[in-house]
Amino acid sequence: MSISGRKRLSSAYAVSALAVLSCALWGSAIPAIRIGYALLGISSADVADQLVFAGPRFVLGGIIVYVLQGARTGSWHATPAELRAAAQIGFFQVFAQQLLGYVGLAHATGVSGSIASGAGVFMMLLASCFVFRLEKMTLNKALGCLCGFAGLLVATGGIGQSSRFGWGETLMLASSVAGAAATALMRKKAQSEDPLKLCGLQFMLGGACLLAAGLILGGRLEIATFAELAVLVWLAVVSAVGFSSWSLLLRDNDISRIAPYQFLIPVFGVALSLATIGSEGTPVGPATALALVLIAAGIILANRRSSSTS
Repeated sequence: MSISGRKRLSSAYAVSALAVLSCALWGSAIPAIRIGYALLGISSADVADQLVFAGPRFVLGGIIVYVLQGARTGSWHATPAELRAAAQIGFFQVFAQQLLGYVGLAHATGVSGSIASGAGVFMMLLASCFVFRLEKMTLNKALGCLCGFAGLLVATGGIGQSSRFGWGETLMLASSVAGAAATALMRKKAQSEDPLKLCGLQFMLGGACLLAAGLILGGRLEIATFAELAVLVWLAVVSAVGFSSWSLLLRDNDISRIAPYQFLIPVFGVALSLATIGSEGTPVGPATALALVLIAAGIILANRRSSSTS
């Protein structure tokens, strides 16, 4: 379908409000997943259960988005083009990215996972430049990446036996490469298709694949308490609202305009993790604050246009 009036969400207020909302929701997902693991008794070795826990979140989030958008527009039919686009985006954004992210977070803490997620923005940038060839590396981007990875090293104690950078943080960084592909695809497809419908479809398709993979591996999910249900519903809302808002921003704005707001994800993630589940043994102090400052500065610098391109 043709999208008309695409610039309606390009005002400074709209961009700021929706970008901050999305980043706050994504930051809250990290401690929420850790809480879900604790409530459901899912250990770091239970990969099948982790996938079965992840799948329903996105299926439910997709249903919420698709139903609300269908009710708003009166269009419930998904065209073959929309299904193809949703399958492509869903593979990268839900199946690949979330598979790596959920498994990675089972091996990390809320604080270290939030910091790794923030540093993952630089993995996304490197992949965009050298893997997907979507943009060119510039001095600002290179300096931003160095600054961001320096923040990660500060937070995890550097490289070597004393480093707290482990398997979980590595997987969370890798998930960002899949996120880079998903962002690029959504930016492209949202120009000709309804971005909210695409969000709903890709969540349902990707979530169903996660759930199927978990079940095939022998995973199970038993929701027995209100707290367990509340965590699952909250994560579905995070997906529905956060990704839908971000998709609308991608439709109406250049990636370079909204990407700097991602510096808020680790800030919200660390703050909400400390407020809800504590440090979980991860040392938190001046080094953590410095790491967040370096990552935030790196993201802003990497997305700053040089005078020759502005």
